[in-house]
Amino acid sequence: MSLDELPYTRELVERALSEAGDDGMSAMECADATGLSRSSTRRYLDHLVDVGTAETLAYDAEEVDLQARVRVRG
Repeated sequence: MSLDELPYTRELVERALSEAGDDGMSAMECADATGLSRSSTRRYLDHLVDVGTAETLAYDAEEVDLQARVRVRG
């Protein structure tokens, strides 16, 4: 099943990302904001970057799992 086939979850992640503004958010921050698991939000954030809806800002090298910050492309 494609992530585009789950529009409610995608919209939930997109809304949280939009509300984060220019600073973007990590998968963990998105999980906290949406109530989804970190692994689910990571997949959705990666998908949004892949389809051009969002962009990766930076990686936090001090984090154990190198969390990327992502924001809505705009």
